[in-house]
Amino acid sequence: MHVLVNELLSLWTHGVNIVTPRYPKGRLVRVALVGVVCDKPAAHKLGGFGSHQHTFFCTRCWVKQDLKSTPQSFAKDGFRALTNDEHRSHMSNYLKCQTKTARDDFVKNFATRWSELSRLPYFDMCRMIVVDPMRNLFLGLVKSHFYHIWAQLKVLRKTKELRRLHSLLAEVCTLYYLTFSSGY
Repeated sequence: MHVLVNELLSLWTHGVNIVTPRYPKGRLVRVALVGVVCDKPAAHKLGGFGSHQHTFFCTRCWVKQDLKSTPQSFAKDGFRALTNDEHRSHMSNYLKCQTKTARDDFVKNFATRWSELSRLPYFDMCRMIVVDPMRNLFLGLVKSHFYHIWAQLKVLRKTKELRRLHSLLAEVCTLYYLTFSSGY
């Protein structure tokens, strides 16, 4: 990761001159990593976040593991947001830990490790690392979230949100059937 970030820093700072037929003397092109899309464990590893099983498991806010199934966790601003500045500050403090025990204690308290991506000055650690939703669909996690959390805890009301969601799913299933059964 260190080598990749070094290359990205060079491409961001100095750029590269690209020669084309239209620009025989070349054009300066700068490169920026604008996002990383990965599964949840990789998002935590790449972003310097604690484990996805940590008490503070979320990469966007300070919700605790034991509160993730509560209605508060589905409310906008239900928990204090984790900011890029705050996360970077924790990563800097992590680097100051001299021993493995000190680093382990720090991770336990702040759910933060060092990440090479934090060397990119433009990269927002909390907003530019995205968990791929398709992986969640294939693993069946979406069904679990919808049923066990949103439906059983009555976060979605039967006569409002749940009915609308079923309607949308029926439309998606119909479109899928029509698209793939017609030979396209």
